[in-house]
Amino acid sequence: QLCAQAICLEEMLAIEVPAGAVFYGQPRRRQDVEFGARLRGQVVQLAAWLRLLIDQGITPPAVWMRKCSNCSLVELCHPKTAGAGKSARRYLGQMLSSEEDRTE
Repeated sequence: QLCAQAICLEEMLAIEVPAGAVFYGQPRRRQDVEFGARLRGQVVQLAAWLRLLIDQGITPPAVWMRKCSNCSLVELCHPKTAGAGKSARRYLGQMLSSEEDRTE
């Protein structure tokens, strides 16, 4: 994401952005990131893949990982309740049955 933002800035402002930094709030740590040719190539490939998904109307399934707990988008993504092998019907059924158990 950081490299993609740098590429956007380069295109919009006609400047060069060779590196950036990510600050992790909870461990209070800063990680410097160089935007080399390999990383930039990965970003371009990923952007093409995302364009294809958008054109086809496909939303990839969310996948829960430990690092999701520290993500600012976890409440929008819902990786524990959505994704591959997950069913909204089953999830709602579990939520309703656990609610019934609490009221009995």
